[in-house]
Formats: sequence, structure tokens, C-alpha cells
Amino acid sequence: MSELPKVETITQYITDVCGTRIEDNLVINYIANIVYSEIQSTKGKLSWQNLEDMISLYLFNYGDIENTKEIIDKLFEMLDLNQDDLDNKDDDIFKLVEPIKIDSTHCDSNQHLLYDPLLGVEKIRSGNFNTNIPITESIKLQKAAAKQKEKQLRLLKQWEKQKLEIPVPVCHHPINRDRQKVTDINIPNITIFIAGRSLLNDASLKLSLKHKYGLIGRNGIGKSTLLTYIVRREIPNIPIDVSITCVEQELHFKENENVIECVLSIDVERSSLLKEEKELLTSLNQKNLKDNQDNNPENDRLTWIYNRLTEIDAYKAENKASVILVGLGFTQEMQKQPISKLSGGWRMRVALARAIYANPDILLLDEPTNHLDILAVTWLEKFLKDWDKTCIIVSHSRDFLNQVCTDIIHFSDNNLKYYKGNYDTFERTRSNELKLRMKQIEQQVTEKERIQRFIDRFRCNASRANQVQSRIKLLEKLPMLDEIQSDPNVVFNFNSMDSSYDNNISSKSDNKCDIISLIECIDVGFVYKNKKDEVSNFVNKPIVENFNMNIHNNSRIAICGGNGSGKTTILRLIMGLLTPTTGIIKRDPKVRIGYFAQHHIESLDLTLNSVQQLQTKYPHSNISDEDARNFLAQFGISGMLALEPLYILSGGQKSRVAIAIMAYLNPHILILDEPTNHLDLDAIQALILALNSFNGGVIIVSHDSHLISCVADSIWHIDHYKKTLTEFKGGDFNLYKKRIIKSNI
Repeated sequence: MSELPKVETITQYITDVCGTRIEDNLVINYIANIVYSEIQSTKGKLSWQNLEDMISLYLFNYGDIENTKEIIDKLFEMLDLNQDDLDNKDDDIFKLVEPIKIDSTHCDSNQHLLYDPLLGVEKIRSGNFNTNIPITESIKLQKAAAKQKEKQLRLLKQWEKQKLEIPVPVCHHPINRDRQKVTDINIPNITIFIAGRSLLNDASLKLSLKHKYGLIGRNGIGKSTLLTYIVRREIPNIPIDVSITCVEQELHFKENENVIECVLSIDVERSSLLKEEKELLTSLNQKNLKDNQDNNPENDRLTWIYNRLTEIDAYKAENKASVILVGLGFTQEMQKQPISKLSGGWRMRVALARAIYANPDILLLDEPTNHLDILAVTWLEKFLKDWDKTCIIVSHSRDFLNQVCTDIIHFSDNNLKYYKGNYDTFERTRSNELKLRMKQIEQQVTEKERIQRFIDRFRCNASRANQVQSRIKLLEKLPMLDEIQSDPNVVFNFNSMDSSYDNNISSKSDNKCDIISLIECIDVGFVYKNKKDEVSNFVNKPIVENFNMNIHNNSRIAICGGNGSGKTTILRLIMGLLTPTTGIIKRDPKVRIGYFAQHHIESLDLTLNSVQQLQTKYPHSNISDEDARNFLAQFGISGMLALEPLYILSGGQKSRVAIAIMAYLNPHILILDEPTNHLDLDAIQALILALNSFNGGVIIVSHDSHLISCVADSIWHIDHYKKTLTEFKGGDFNLYKKRIIKSNI
């Protein structure tokens, strides 16, 4: 075959040959990535024996497959790889014993890029390595690795089964609205253990009516887990008549539902009554009972249904749902689209619409601003401020918390502490608390030293014996003041690699202040033609026309625009992952680009730990465990956390791993697509400081006002309707934001 099969094609092949004998898509995708990686590394010369060695273990253990040879035969035939250079099925095995010269990997400049099946990006080969390993030892290592992978995959499946699911939102209609009276919630002495780890220890949950609480705390502290426990009523003594809805981070919808149906489906009572109404009408029509209808029990039931439908505003429900969706940016046409065709940002809006439509007494929002554009965030801020219900919000957006929150809950040290005011008020109060406590501790230490000096001086003086004894008792009665546990500082470092690693770019100029052009876009336009793009799912859709951009070694560029406007496509064009339809993009041939993808978590192998993931990403760099742990520690992945499987880590901790992987080879340009999603507020501040001190160019796609205001000095707006990408010349990001809200573009 002339073209090597893509990973999607291999996945389909495996699905076809295995049928229903492997039901877990996770296993199928993993096998497909293994096969794809081997095909790429061997340039399509994959032998039958190598294929059998790689996948037979997984076919046997995870599928209802007794004869793996038959499956492998069919798959090998479907792959249709070029076997002209293979004398028999076993030739490739013996090629392993051929020595490779230490520097041979650097002889061809075009061979330094390889595809990483786990991260879905290209990786750079570097460092010295030796593959001259005896064949028997190589096979042993492969089998040991396969067994370890099998074990981790099994544990991952068990972990996924044990995760607590977020209940689907349900619209509640009380039978007697006059009797419904929700009060404040105050539940003391809450202690929660999860997998042997303490989540809360003697904490209190205190929620006042109509207050908006911002729940903040470090990545991995358990904020999302706490929301899950609340919405599932795992915390005892939550009043049964209080309705609770949670908008979760990971959204799950039925693919056969369109947007408006998805929102209306949570009104279970309405759906049930309408269904019963239809059945009763059908029954009455079939019986053709027009006389004596007053005495028919079916008519009595139908009358009750009509009254109840009127009471719960069932006939206004579709209009109510549509109004909410319009407020979140959905046109009438978009409301009829299947959920499966929506991007992540639009799915988040559907989830918000469902939660708002449910009208719960307590609304729990877990990172609601992830993937939302400026207009959607502004609408949500206004809605929550005007809403007369209680809300708990986990968010990384400082501006959002400042606009919405009336109170802050600080989740730290297995406890919940409550502060009045928004996030800025909390920061000031917390800082003053720390200073006051430090001053009190210093005063107490000084007083103890003064008393101890008196005791030591007059201990042997009989005339002062009574005074000494009173001082000793006073010393014993002095209270012990504990220090307020402050969160450890987070520091990211993008300039940690040895500068001698590669000076090809910087050597162009001896003056660090000189501007060096690294990438230049000239009259670039792009249209998706004839096929769906893997990221955006656009078909024959123009994204941008004739844009010009010069990216240099100290650029600080923010690309802004609405959801679905093509921001990620622009980044893929700049990196060379897509080819322009018109115009040209010039790149320095030696420039290294670090890319943080919007959906980076999906590209991680969750069965590995952070150290193994870094080593897997750069297999020929010979990264020792110690070096990997030291490097990961610079991004907040330290101690035993670096050795935990990635599936145990929180979303923010996975983001830190992805950032570390991006930074490892000391890139000249950092391209970040929604980097603040899942990061905690301290980590975002650390990211801002690291980007500002980075000795290279930075391009950001983000809706985080604080990040863009602190980092970007050039704001570019992509107009979804005009298909233009232009630099905003009107001032800083705050002015840009006001312009967008005013013009609604």
C-alpha cells in the first residue's frame, strides 16, 4: 500500500475483526495505538510475528477470544502493509540484534521527528542510546512491560468502575408549592475518608439561602469530589426536600438527542405525563366513547393530568428551555443539532442550560467557564448574580469569582473555612490573617523567653520561690498558637533546561534584546475540504482568509474569539499540523515548538505514572527516574505524586504533567490552547510568572481575562462571520472585552 494506515483506520480494523468479543473501547483504542506506533517506527514493515507479540496478550485477556491467530491473520491482511522487503514473517525480529551507531539518529535532519501515539503529537529524538540488546533479553523486557501494562490497564478499569457518578439533573416540581420552604443548611462534624485518605476531618458545611459560594483549594485537594458527595447526598443530614443539581466537568449526553431535547429530557414528570396523556387519548379514540364520558375513569385521570401539566407550566417548557439556550448563544437552528456534533464549549453550555432549567435549590458548578467564550461567561455572570437560589462554584477564573461570589469557602488541611466577600476580599483577609497570626506567635515566643529567663535566673533563690512557681504555672497555661497552614508555593519554570542543549536559534544574535522572526504567516487562508477535520468536524467550511502574522522570539500573542470560530485551527496552521489552502507560512527550520492541547488529558496514557509518561514521550533521551522526578517537581508534581498512576491524579495535576512534557525540550515558542482549564488559582499565577520570564515566544488561546491581561501584549481577534484574523489596536484586554460585549461579535 502507498500510504500507511491511520490510527482511526486501525481502530476500525480491530473493531471489525473482533466484533463483539472485545466490548471495551478503551482496550481497542490502546491496541490500535500500539500497532500504529510500531507501523510508524518500522515505516510500514511490520511482520506478522511482531504483530502477534504485541497484541495477542491483550486479545486473550480482554476479549472472548480463544483463537488469537485467526484474529491476527485477518488484521494483518487488512493492514495490507508493504512486505516486499521481508523474506518471511520473522525477519524483523532478527533485525533487533543489528547494532545502531550512537550518532546515527542525527545524520538525517528529516528523521528527527516521530509520531507519539499516546500524546498524538510529534516527538523529538535526542540523546545517545544503544539498541544493541540480545534478542532473548529484548523479548523478556517486552513481555515484562506487557504484563505491567496489562496490570495497570486492569487497575484503570477498576478505578473507572469505582468512580462516583454525578446524577443526571432532574427538574423537580413540588406537589404543593406553598409548603415548600428551603432553609439554611448547617451540618457540623463531617468526616470523609476516600481510599484511606482523609478528605474532610470534623468539618462543617454551612450554606445560607441565596448566597453564591466560591469553593477554592489546591489541585487534588478534593473539590470536585466534595461536590460529588454533596449532589449524591453522601454527606448525612442534607434535607431531603432540598433539590441539588451539579454541572460536572466531564459531560455525558445521549448522542441521539438534539440540544432542545437534551434540556427538556430532565423534566421527567412532564415527559411522563405527556406520554400518559397520549396513551389515554389513544385508548379513548379506540373505544370511541363519546357518551357518558363524565363517568369514565380514564376521563377523570386525563383531567387530573391536564391540571397537573398546567400547574408545572409544561406547555411553556419548550419556550423556557429555548430562551435559556438563546441566552447561552444557541440559535434556533443549533438547538436542533445532535449533541454529538457540538464542541466542548457548546456542550458545556448545554449542561448549564439543563442545570438552569432544573431550577434546583442548590446549584453546584464545577469549572463552568471552561471552554466558554467572553459573551457566554458574561451572560452566566449576570444570571448567577440575579438568581435567587444558592450556588457553590469551583472555578479557576479570578474575574468570574469576583463578579459572582458573595462568600468564599477555602478547602485546605482537610477542613472548610468560610470568608465573606469575593475572591479579592478573601486574598486580603487571608493575607492579614497570616500576618496577624505570625505576629501573635512572635509575641508569644518573646513572652515565653522572658518568663523562662526569669525562672532560670531565680530558680535557686529561696526568696523568689513563690514567684518562680507562679511563672512556671503561667508558662504551662500559655496557649499553644498553631501556625495557619498556608498552601505551598507553586513555581513553574520554562527555562530550566541546559542552554547548551540547542543554541541554533539564539546563536543568530549575540544581543538577547534582538528580535528574531521564527514563524511568518503571509496571506494565509484555510478551508476544510471534502472531509471532516479531527478537531473541529467542519466540512467544506472556510475558517479564515488572508491573515498575516509575524511570530518572533519575544512575542506575547493572545488569539481570541467565540467558540467554534477556528482558534485551534489557527494554532494547527502555525505549527504545521494543517496546510494552508492559500498563502504560505515560513518557519525557521530549527525552531522547536511546545504545544499544550486543549484536550491534552485525552492524549495521556492514564496507566502510566508521571515519570513514565515523560520517559515515554522522549524514549531516546535516556531520562532517569531521578531526573524525571526533579523536572516534574518544577511543575508541582513532586514526592510520591509523581509515582501515582495518572488516572488517580486530578484534572489540574494532569494539566501540570502535560505542561512539564511540553516544556522538557526547552522550546523556542510555547503554544497554549486553553492552558488554565483545570488549574487552580495558585497554579495559574505560577504559569503567568513563568510565561513572563520565558525566553521565547508565547501564543495563547484562552478566555481567562486574568491570564491574558498579565501575559499578552498583542491581542488578535478572529471574526467568525467575516473569517478574518486581525490584531486589536484599541488597547488592553479589558477594552477588547468591553468592545466584544458591546458589539456582540
